[in-house]
Amino acid sequence: MLAFVLVLVLLLLPLPSIAAPTVPQSPVQQQATPAQQALERLFIEPHVQAGWFAESFLRQVPFAGIQPLLDSLKQSLGGLQEIRPGSDGFELRFEQGRVRSQITLNSQGQIATLFFAPPEISVALEDAIAAI
Repeated sequence: MLAFVLVLVLLLLPLPSIAAPTVPQSPVQQQATPAQQALERLFIEPHVQAGWFAESFLRQVPFAGIQPLLDSLKQSLGGLQEIRPGSDGFELRFEQGRVRSQITLNSQGQIATLFFAPPEISVALEDAIAAI
């Protein structure tokens, strides 16, 4: 009888809530093109990998210079928020600005060409006035 009462009491107690693990949100929509996914990977992953790039690209652009360029964009613009396709490439929207980009992939899905236009930094009006 005591065991029955203990089971009944345990069933009536509220269960502790268990938080679901957080998964980083992807700025790219689920139906993104391979080019959008490649751009996202450049800004989401902590370190670039040489295998992401075609040999033809790496003959023209030293691999050692890619990570510093991406880190510089991340530092000045903040986290990547969204990648929007456009008529001449993509617009990468960050927390503090945006960058237009063009990218092509080879048949293996590696980056064959990659271009970033100069960043357009969003500045609050008050900050712009203070700078003047």
